[in-house]
Amino acid sequence: ALDVAVRLKGLGADVICTDPKAIDNARARHPQLAFTGVVGDALRDAEAVVLLTEWPEYRELDPRSTAAAVASPLVVDGRNVLDPAAWRAAGWTYVGLGRP
Repeated sequence: ALDVAVRLKGLGADVICTDPKAIDNARARHPQLAFTGVVGDALRDAEAVVLLTEWPEYRELDPRSTAAAVASPLVVDGRNVLDPAAWRAAGWTYVGLGRP
């Protein structure tokens, strides 16, 4: 999953990663990326959110309150674990891989 973050960084994106379980390993493997242990810090002023894991902490995010944290409500659900209708109803542009 972090390969996507590395590619985005290589394309010039400012990438901030978070993971509730594997952050130390990820930080060691990809020191070129920025990491935070606080989801709110990763979301703050984000122009896009790319979800690449299925942890409950992310599946259970409230789309309305999450929208208040970001600069642009765009989410790419790489695991198709979010409810597209709920996220769209909260004003998000929702992109699910392999989904309409």
